[in-house]
Amino acid sequence: MEELPALVVATPTDGPIPDDSRVASQTVLSTAALRVVEIAFGPGAELTEHSAPAPIIVQVLDGAVDFEVGGSVYAIQAPGFVHLPDAGERHRVSATRPARIQITMLLGAARDAHAERTSPSARVG
Repeated sequence: MEELPALVVATPTDGPIPDDSRVASQTVLSTAALRVVEIAFGPGAELTEHSAPAPIIVQVLDGAVDFEVGGSVYAIQAPGFVHLPDAGERHRVSATRPARIQITMLLGAARDAHAERTSPSARVG
């Protein structure tokens, strides 16, 4: 029987959600392959338009948010999620009520995509 490689188990926090329009974040896990960040939003709080350095999965753990990407706004409630498969995609997140989200950045996928784009076999001759 094969042994499984070492696994890292991380549990999201249950810290308080701000009661004003602030945002509080905490890194839950950070490895070479992925980073997991939990963000708590007070009512009306937002992350202004930005991009991530890797593909991401954003899951709403509590509450609800508006997620804007590509000129469209999506209302996402717990336990809904959204996946942005391309690094650098501009997006914005705002809480429609107190909320907590978990962001998983797929750092290994970003490295794989970069290697694929820059490998000699990927170049057009």
